[in-house]
Amino acid sequence: MFLRCPLPCTKILNCGHACKDVCGNACPACTMRCERQLACGHQTCKNICSVPCSTECDYVVPITCKRGHISNVKCYQQRQPPPCEHECPEIRACGHPCKLRCGVPCESQTCNECVRIQKEAAKKLREERQKYYRELAKKITTPEQFQHPPIVDSQELKQLSQRLAPYAYIHGKSGNVMLHIARAEKVINHELLKNVYRNWSELKDPTQKPVTMFIPCKNRQEAEKIADTGVEAHTVLHDYIAFDSDMKQIILLECDVMLGNGEEVTKVEGKKFLGSKQADSVYVANDASERAIRVRSRLQVMPCNIIYCSVRDVAFPKPTGDGQTRIPEEQAALDRNEYRLIQLPEPRGVEGSAAERHYRTAESQFLRLTRRFQLSIVKIFYAVNPSLMRQFEAKKCEFDKRYGPDGHRVTLGFHGTAQTNIDPICRNNFDISRLSRNSGDKGWYGAGIYFSEKPLTSLGYAHNATQLLLCLVLTGKPYRVPGRMDGASLKAGYDSHLWNDGEEIVIFHSDQILPCYVIEFKQ
Repeated sequence: MFLRCPLPCTKILNCGHACKDVCGNACPACTMRCERQLACGHQTCKNICSVPCSTECDYVVPITCKRGHISNVKCYQQRQPPPCEHECPEIRACGHPCKLRCGVPCESQTCNECVRIQKEAAKKLREERQKYYRELAKKITTPEQFQHPPIVDSQELKQLSQRLAPYAYIHGKSGNVMLHIARAEKVINHELLKNVYRNWSELKDPTQKPVTMFIPCKNRQEAEKIADTGVEAHTVLHDYIAFDSDMKQIILLECDVMLGNGEEVTKVEGKKFLGSKQADSVYVANDASERAIRVRSRLQVMPCNIIYCSVRDVAFPKPTGDGQTRIPEEQAALDRNEYRLIQLPEPRGVEGSAAERHYRTAESQFLRLTRRFQLSIVKIFYAVNPSLMRQFEAKKCEFDKRYGPDGHRVTLGFHGTAQTNIDPICRNNFDISRLSRNSGDKGWYGAGIYFSEKPLTSLGYAHNATQLLLCLVLTGKPYRVPGRMDGASLKAGYDSHLWNDGEEIVIFHSDQILPCYVIEFKQ
């Protein structure tokens, strides 16, 4: 049996310090301060000897940034220097001095000077518009009695038709119809106009331009009442026209509506206005970006014109029928059995001719869902192809027998493609065999030809082209796809695939397609 030695240990540890424990115990870790020199050479290590030496030397050294500013940092910060705290000397893209810290990217934050200028400009514009509407109200000193004389000026009728165009094509439960102006009356109501101008000057945001909206009226008396006294409180407006397509005539009241500062809400119906104190109007948008709108005050709505519209079937191309319903070039192409691409003239006013009906059909379908995106039509061409028309009509008759005339849809669908493909398609129709040959994309909702009732969807496939195809499409019995089915064949027992109520229409047989219109547009 051995006893532990109680005397101090005389061993030298690996660090060079003497052991402080008694001889009989195992030598512990050294607790003396480390005196090793750090790698940078500025200081000795401040840890105890048994702890690894620190790499963070806090000795202060000068560094120079890429713009030449000298800053003092701790030695260990040289590896990843902090952002330079000096003011940036650069000029931003907007032309103002940066004024951020040198180490912060110039465009990472909004320019304060630009914000100040924009606020001042917005305030000045708001004050100018308020003054403008107040002066307009003051000018109406001797209000005339309410009246609504007929509009006879052809240029005024043409402008009215152009404003109605985005709303004129309507797909109803009973089919596709077009609104055509039969006659119109101008609303003259100075007393109401004076109050409207006063109201516009008091809005939170009077800088917005009034928007055109059309209010469907049950009869002439209702239209005249609104034109005389203004809309009722809590009236819900729409930036589209909704009515029963079985009607043969409809009366519309065209109004200038000042929306001001608008807010999106969950609902607009009811007596309570759901917008915040800063809101002049509220709206609810549907899947087609069409809005139901309610304004805070009924005096934000000014009736302008009473329009009497006839409701007609859309002028869909047919290989047979009354020649009087066709334009001369179309009849000539059918008589000679040859393809023609005919430029349609822009309508002059009240619609009547077949050419005007075709133009309005294509125009309204395009503008209906693009009017808020600053797209305008340059030209519209009508594709007349007798062989494709006969092929399409035969397929339609087949579907009529199978499902009944009201049991399937004939709809207009947009197709976006490279501009070089448009003429071959109009001449020869779509070639299903060439599907995805170039792109390799066989389609999310099936391996077919894709159309959309929404032009903005088709623009995504147009490859920066300035033309879109508008085709007649027979959907037959559509299969409503629940989700992606990449490259799938046509679902057995169905004639087409449909996703999101017409946002994507997939056709698998070319005889269900008739290229009709080529719409050239600009932004």
